[in-house]
Amino acid sequence: MSLLHLVAASAPPWAEVQRSGGDLSISARVPHPSGRAGEEVRLRVSEEKKKLLVREESPPKWPLCCPERHINSDGTFCLGVGDPIAPRTSSQAALWWVWLGEFIAAQRHAERFRAWSIPRALHHGDAHKYQLAMEKLTAGTFVEDEVRLALEEGQGWVAGVVPRLTKDRQRLTNLRAPCPRGCIKHGRPILRRKCKQRSLMFELIKAEHARRREERSFWDSYKGWPCCGTMDSCPLKSKEL
Repeated sequence: MSLLHLVAASAPPWAEVQRSGGDLSISARVPHPSGRAGEEVRLRVSEEKKKLLVREESPPKWPLCCPERHINSDGTFCLGVGDPIAPRTSSQAALWWVWLGEFIAAQRHAERFRAWSIPRALHHGDAHKYQLAMEKLTAGTFVEDEVRLALEEGQGWVAGVVPRLTKDRQRLTNLRAPCPRGCIKHGRPILRRKCKQRSLMFELIKAEHARRREERSFWDSYKGWPCCGTMDSCPLKSKEL
């Protein structure tokens, strides 16, 4: 069964699906939290290189491109928190519809409040690879919540000024400086070189440097691209680039 057939067979009640050439044409009305039916959004789903790509049909309701709203330069959507899903089972197809429903609800929120509403969104470009690596690295550790706070809300020490790396990126510089978490023992700061979790902290900080590097690279690739003006926080605004 093709990806499109699998997705079409798993359509939720809020989506009407029709075949349109080699694609799917979707009329989506994602319910509001109150249960009230949502406004219609018309979408087109195509299968390219064994992955599903979703765009708005013309005329669009949303910007043709807005990285802050997770709409790519070619008009396709960033769904979920990883690479574009290629559902192979009914449960994966159902998850794809959940992601699409969340995406549509987030666009509705963005139109009203000029902000993105999905906390654990996929980071831009290849930054998402390091986002996922940081989550996996720190799962179940003492810094798991601190990493989540940084990745989802941009707060905490991980989102602040983190220690620099050596030129070969194989260790932290200045190991005699205090722990970046602000750890204290007997009323005195713990030095980086005495941290019992130094290996974990190094790998975390190394991944965060890479994530920031990829995020900057992503926005650099959009220099000169016009801002749609629909989001309050967007690096595409001329005053920030």
